Amino acid sequence: WKLILKKWPKYRAELSSLSELNTKRLKALYTALNAISVENRQILTEKYYTKNHQSNSDYKIAALKNMPVSHYRAMLREAQEEFCIFFGPLDQQIEREFEERLQQERESRNQKRVDHIAKRWSC
Repeated sequence: WKLILKKWPKYRAELSSLSELNTKRLKALYTALNAISVENRQILTEKYYTKNHQSNSDYKIAALKNMPVSHYRAMLREAQEEFCIFFGPLDQQIEREFEERLQQERESRNQKRVDHIAKRWSC
């Protein structure tokens, strides 16, 4: 889940060229973000959605908020945990669908090979 948050600005910038899998993941990210509290969404946005595609440091954000880093990190953990509650099941479903599709494609290719060999060897 951290990877999708870190790639969030990059995926958004490259939306038209994303693979089908990453497009689904981006949609899941937004679904999860819409499901969490506004405060937690703001915390994750400040941390991960940056113009330079690099996460802001905890120290930088804590300083901007005029709070101890430990307090900011506790807030960030809470936001990440709430995000995971919603994103985790969505991402697992995407992974399952992707794996099933890969398996079907493998089986289809294997069947085509078998059919081709059988055709070559039939009298």
